Amino acid sequence: MLIIKYILHLISVLLVCIGAGIYVMHINVSEGFILGVGTHLAGGKRDIIRTLDMLQEVGVMSIRDDATWSKVEQKPGELKIPAHWDMLVDEALKRGIKVLWILAYGNPFYDGGQKPKTDESRAAFARYAAFVASHFKGRVLGYEIWNEWELTTGNTSPGSPEDYAALVRAVVPAIRRADPKAKIFVGAVGSKGIREGYLQRIIELGVLDGADFLSLHTYIHCSRDPTPKAWADWMWSLHDKLALWAGKPIDFYITEMGWPSNEGACGVSEEKQAEFLVDMFMLAEQIPFIKGIWWYDFQNDGPDRKNREHNFGLVDENFNPKPAYFALDKLWKWK
Repeated sequence: MLIIKYILHLISVLLVCIGAGIYVMHINVSEGFILGVGTHLAGGKRDIIRTLDMLQEVGVMSIRDDATWSKVEQKPGELKIPAHWDMLVDEALKRGIKVLWILAYGNPFYDGGQKPKTDESRAAFARYAAFVASHFKGRVLGYEIWNEWELTTGNTSPGSPEDYAALVRAVVPAIRRADPKAKIFVGAVGSKGIREGYLQRIIELGVLDGADFLSLHTYIHCSRDPTPKAWADWMWSLHDKLALWAGKPIDFYITEMGWPSNEGACGVSEEKQAEFLVDMFMLAEQIPFIKGIWWYDFQNDGPDRKNREHNFGLVDENFNPKPAYFALDKLWKWK
């Protein structure tokens, strides 16, 4: 039955690709573009080897995962890297995949587990960030400072642009001292923050000073027009605005992007999810200032087909490939 399901999935995605006009076409973006996928492997509850094998099969170059602060500092002042993080990084490298670590989320020993907003907590966060960067020196793609600071991501209260800028000013030099060659991503701003002024404000506050790259999360699945064409139009408009805010053109990475295949509000069918993935990457080929996209995410987070957060994956919760997985395999033939 499983083989039959896979065959049916493959037939459906081939039909999607034919409908999108790319049955015999493949992405050929500019050199250096990163094809990435978000994963949740660092939590220790998912199959690292199986995930990496499946990602290697479709040509994924990078995974983005959480190097959570509270996992590193489980006793005040004592820092230790979980053993399976080294396994994750090493096994990824064996497959030509590099990890982008997210440095984020609260620690119960500082500010009550909320976002670090005091000098003491920012200094502690910077120590943790430097410790991670030193440990993985030369072995990972880079580090992203926080994840959607403006939202409640990580079970923390929304944070201000000013506090995020203060954190970046503390963390960037600490990472540089630990690993001068480390690539540092800042922003990790969601769609709401992009549209409602948060992104503009952190740029005005100088978060790009000293960092290497701007990262954004450009979800549109709950928008009035959730299509890849609308997304691409927004990206061109955003690029113009970034140039005004920064005083110069700004390239950026999209470290989260995808469409959920849930039933109900903001969801699409699995076939439509695959079609949108194809269209997004085809459109990205025409957008030179987007330097990489991490699809969110690899595996469904749960079995509830009506739960939006359970259904962003390329595969389902049991590793059964969805049409989007086969679409990525068909679409992306790199090197």
